[in-house]
Amino acid sequence: MVACQPDNGSVVPEEAAQILRSGTTEIVGRVTSSRMSPTLNRSICLAQVTKEFAAPGTSLEVLLVSGERITATVQEHHAHFDPEGVRLRG
Repeated sequence: MVACQPDNGSVVPEEAAQILRSGTTEIVGRVTSSRMSPTLNRSICLAQVTKEFAAPGTSLEVLLVSGERITATVQEHHAHFDPEGVRLRG
């Protein structure tokens, strides 16, 4: 499970959208959760990808239901998670 951010933060990929190796049709994972973050003012995703594509900074393509491909980047740790509540407490 990795955190990833679409390069175009206004696009929210559908859950279960296929994740592809960039430039190919090889399926390497799927989006498990995707939302617009009011805190980050952009879309964020969690995804299951094969280990080979889980490194932070890895560029992937997400195949939308419309057939359009968008690029997304794997983030360091679960960048959307704040276990200490720092953002909550300011």
